[in-house]
Amino acid sequence: KIYEEVSWEQRNAAIRELFSKENTYCDVLETVVSNFLIPLRGDKHLINTSDTISIFSNVEALLSVHREFQSSFNGLMSQWPHVTSLGKIFIKLAPLLAAYGPYVENSTHAHKTLTRLLQTDQKFAAFVSERAGGSDFKLTELLFYPLNRISQYSMSFETILKHTPRKHPDHSRLSRAHGMMTKLYNFIQESVTVSKNRAKILECKRKLGAYFEVRLEIPNFMFLSITCSVCLLYTSD
Repeated sequence: KIYEEVSWEQRNAAIRELFSKENTYCDVLETVVSNFLIPLRGDKHLINTSDTISIFSNVEALLSVHREFQSSFNGLMSQWPHVTSLGKIFIKLAPLLAAYGPYVENSTHAHKTLTRLLQTDQKFAAFVSERAGGSDFKLTELLFYPLNRISQYSMSFETILKHTPRKHPDHSRLSRAHGMMTKLYNFIQESVTVSKNRAKILECKRKLGAYFEVRLEIPNFMFLSITCSVCLLYTSD
């Protein structure tokens, strides 16, 4: 009877879209790693190791995580059209999404580093343009994809949950998964603010070089401004 209480067409459409977006996202991450990161890592004449790490952060870890999700989602197709373990699988894999922490916190610094190199290094800019099919902006767009993935999960589970009856065996787990993604999305939004602050500190450090040293791990460490070649910072304590 519970299977008569839900619009399977709408529910399955939402699940199918979730799986499709996961495949697309894995393709995006694979493109970043294969077309850009690996070639650049192997050519120290184009970019130094520090800038490579600054731009790409732990994108390879994200790719590894989402290959796990992709494989698990593909495995659920054996339950089609009555998928009953999506919430269970997602909750099991959710801890892997902790990999987003370092990526998000580095995101602003990554963007600033990439922009600086595109504007000041002709060889690097030519490489990126060639790999991006003539557009310097494609790599910037690809690196931005992970910042939206968690919000997409949250919206997908909201829709799936809407079309899942309360007596469905996976309802409580889907509800929990939705709550987890909502909390993670809020955390990411807060981390973007941290990322902007971190990028300002790192840029200050880059410009002042040996004359500037700051411990980024100090809690509540905030950047204020650069005045007379001095980096002004404060802590909320």
